[in-house]
Amino acid sequence: MDKEEFARRTEAIRNRLYRAAYLMVGSEADALEAVDEAVYQALRSLRGLREDAFFETWLTRILLNEALQTKQSRITAKRSRSGSTATTSAKLCMAGLTELRFKADRPHKGFIILLPHRLAVQAAAQNDALHIVRQ
Repeated sequence: MDKEEFARRTEAIRNRLYRAAYLMVGSEADALEAVDEAVYQALRSLRGLREDAFFETWLTRILLNEALQTKQSRITAKRSRSGSTATTSAKLCMAGLTELRFKADRPHKGFIILLPHRLAVQAAAQNDALHIVRQ
């Protein structure tokens, strides 16, 4: 495959690539960056494409890897800016505090941390109820 055919075929699936990247990273800017980087990486390694028939699959796989790297680097940067919320939350939970405040962008985290505690309380209540019924 030559560079002209590469450009033509890439342009034909560019919207599909963007949609896939957007679904993975959740941000327009990150999706565009991932698509651009994937196309660049694909062009650099065009000689590695064994079968022209697998071009879309090959390029999509490169894109998914690039989008995953973009997402992971964004998460890492976000964690380094905000500090470790999980460690603080776990300490509060272990101290017996059930009312925890979490950042608005991760409201599910509090439930996940409290889940073992809530399950243990429910199990104890069920055991007590069964013990009373048996007596």
